Amino acid sequence: MTDSRSSRWHIENPAQGMNKNLKLFQIFYNDETRQQLDPGFIALDNRANTRPDWAEYWPIRQVLLNNQFSDNDYIGFFSPRFYEKTGCNSEQVKDVVTNGGDEIFSFSPFFDHSALHLNPFEQGERYHPGLITSFESLSGELDIELNPREIVCDHTTTIFSNYFVASYEIWKRWLAMTEIIFRICEENITPLGQKMQACL
Repeated sequence: MTDSRSSRWHIENPAQGMNKNLKLFQIFYNDETRQQLDPGFIALDNRANTRPDWAEYWPIRQVLLNNQFSDNDYIGFFSPRFYEKTGCNSEQVKDVVTNGGDEIFSFSPFFDHSALHLNPFEQGERYHPGLITSFESLSGELDIELNPREIVCDHTTTIFSNYFVASYEIWKRWLAMTEIIFRICEENITPLGQKMQACL
């Protein structure tokens, strides 16, 4: 979650009229989840599951680090239960992204969760106690000026998990920030790293 006023995330809407290349992946973990895939998405095989402690971040990270993308690419990573949770199929997703002029397209479900909580941090704290204090500890490392106890969000500014499609430019920034968190956890040599490692 980012503050929309931050210049760090502001992009002059180059998406309007752009010829977009859609790279929409759907992760599967075994034969059962493979059967749930939408054939309109690119199947992303995570059956090896070499780092289960990082959940879906691991296959997403591998794709972003080990493949070349262009500025015209719009990328998404969905779970095998995407249709079950959103009611959207691949054709609907492609239609929204192709015809839209935004840098990020949210397909996030659970409107009740965004309505019942002040923001995603408060919602996350309910299910993962300690999330807010962990973010507060991380915010300095990430150079984010945002108060998770006060910021007010609604369904237009809330995305749960990875229910979104974004331009490659956004994904590059996303990866740069998540790699800072990844490094802190993997090194596990600071009090913050040890605290974060305990949450995995």
